Amino acid sequence: CVSVEDAMSLGNVLESSGVLDLEAGTGRDLGVELLGACCACGGIDAAAVILRRMGPYAPPLAYVLLVEACCAEETPSMALAQATVGAMGDAGALRAAAVPEVVRLYVALIRGFGALAQLEQAYAVYQEAGQWLVDASIEQMRDEEANRPARVASGAGNLGPAALAAGNGREGHGGPGRKERRRQRRLGGGEEAP
Repeated sequence: CVSVEDAMSLGNVLESSGVLDLEAGTGRDLGVELLGACCACGGIDAAAVILRRMGPYAPPLAYVLLVEACCAEETPSMALAQATVGAMGDAGALRAAAVPEVVRLYVALIRGFGALAQLEQAYAVYQEAGQWLVDASIEQMRDEEANRPARVASGAGNLGPAALAAGNGREGHGGPGRKERRRQRRLGGGEEAP
C-alpha cells in the first residue's frame, strides 16, 4: 500500500498532465483507482474528497469502495458510510449499480454496524437488503416480461397449434409437423410418415 500522500501526489501529476480531470469525468477509472488506493491506506477523508470531486461522474464502484473502507476501520465510521449511501442514492448511482456492487454495499454496512455492536441497525440493514433483492428480482422479471411480447409479436418462438397447422412447424419444410401427420394418419387422411 502506498501512502495517502503518494496517492494524492500521483493524482496531482495525472491532473496536471490532463490525463485525469475528476470534475469533468476525464480518466474516471483512474479516479476510482486513486480513490481505492486512498481507502486501502486508511485515507478515508482523502477518498471522500475524491468522490465529491468526481460528482456526477462517480460510478457506483467509487461509492462502494468508500463505504467498505468506512465500515472496515477499527472503529467503523458509520456516519460517513451512511452519508455516502445517501449521496449514492441522490446521484442515481445506487439505481445504476450492478447487483454485486449493491450486495457489497449491504454486506459492508452490516459488518460495520456489527463491529460496533449496533445489532438493531445491522438487522435493519439486513432486512433492507433482503427487500432490495426481492424488488430487484421483481424488476428483472418485469424487464424480461416487457421484452417477451416483442418476440412473440414478431412471430419468433410462436409455435402454437395454429402455427403448426399452417405449416410453420419445427421441421422447417413448410408441411405439417410430425404430430399433425400422425393425427392425419389416425383419421385416415394424409400420407404415411417416414
